[in-house]
Amino acid sequence: MGHEGSGEIRVGVVGLGDVVLRYFWPGLQEYKNFYKDNRLSVTAIAYRRSREEALTKLDTLSGSNDKIEVNSASAIKTGMENGSIAFHRTDGEMLTREFLDSVDAVYIATPNSTHRAYAEQCIRAKKHVLCEKPLASSRTDVQAIARTAELNQGNIYQIVSHYAYKKPFLVLMENISEWLRECGSGITHIDARVLQEMSEDVTGYSSGLPVYRPRLVNTVLSNEAGGGIIMDTVVHPLADIACLGGRVSEVLDADAYNFDESVFDTETAFSAELRLVGPLFEDATAHVAAAKFMQEREKSLFIEIGGGKGSIAIVFDRVTNGKRVRNTISYEKHGREQVCYPYGDNFSDDPYAESASFFAKAITEGREPMTPFSQGIEEALAIQTLKRSLLEKYHGRPWSPNPLDFYPSVPSRPKGMKVMV
Repeated sequence: MGHEGSGEIRVGVVGLGDVVLRYFWPGLQEYKNFYKDNRLSVTAIAYRRSREEALTKLDTLSGSNDKIEVNSASAIKTGMENGSIAFHRTDGEMLTREFLDSVDAVYIATPNSTHRAYAEQCIRAKKHVLCEKPLASSRTDVQAIARTAELNQGNIYQIVSHYAYKKPFLVLMENISEWLRECGSGITHIDARVLQEMSEDVTGYSSGLPVYRPRLVNTVLSNEAGGGIIMDTVVHPLADIACLGGRVSEVLDADAYNFDESVFDTETAFSAELRLVGPLFEDATAHVAAAKFMQEREKSLFIEIGGGKGSIAIVFDRVTNGKRVRNTISYEKHGREQVCYPYGDNFSDDPYAESASFFAKAITEGREPMTPFSQGIEEALAIQTLKRSLLEKYHGRPWSPNPLDFYPSVPSRPKGMKVMV
């Protein structure tokens, strides 16, 4: 592992897009600073274009108005120029032997449809693999990756699952067994939301053209590029449910809406009613809502325990009365509310920093990762079931209108639940 005797884990990054510059690179620096741990170091970049094109892209971003991108692009560009970060051009979706031989672990941050090709090469080369969510854009590819990982044991294969590595969810994971004992025998209801700010011009579309439900094939269900909103956004709460041991056994109802037929996979809204099974679940139901560019901003997970004997509400990111509320847990047992603020020295604010922390610990301590590749199968099966439900419900039927009539705002919080500001 790493250079002999150094304890270093040399990381190769595949891709040089937004997720690398805005999330992974800053998260890795936060991990190093917060945990005073320099084990993970990026020493190689694999990219589909030439070194000159990569440097030009980084140079352009270094002069942008986005401080995060500026810092990341400048640091990576400097590393490529001084030789601390080696550059390797991919041949189609093939990684070079030189790239694989030079690293101990690989972070995959390419379009979802390419994850399988890159992941399988890295697994067979006996490298630890950290892959962006979702594991792949189809159930077949996810199962193939998980099977390859199963046949090549001894390394760590972890999926980046954004909300599963945020502080409130980690606090929940640490405490849920105790809370279940105190409040009831299992989880009876989950309400998960990932809603983001609406772009200013959504209500200003004036083409006069109707928006048809068949557009869902491209905007909500497509396996190309991001894979539609289900792959891109709904996978977040599905991953959280899977981390808690839940499995989607049935889709009771599902709905989705695309604001404008010219948009590929953004500016859409989605909601579904699901039935869950699993060790912590006793025929539980779940409401999952996800959207991009909605009027309000809330990323949260509400859980009801034991038929109403207790409840938990965790808020990842929300704006209330102009004030941002982040990383809070409201836990109620026997009618009395107990509030947790998971700040302090146990967790970093950055989910990518926490993901890096878990990845490093899994490698060096031989732990099972919190989000192993095998979990991707449950997520893929759930997404496949949701897609099938939508296609059966709306195939060939037109839809027109005001997106705000479909999803006017964040759903009301379950009665009695409070968000502490």
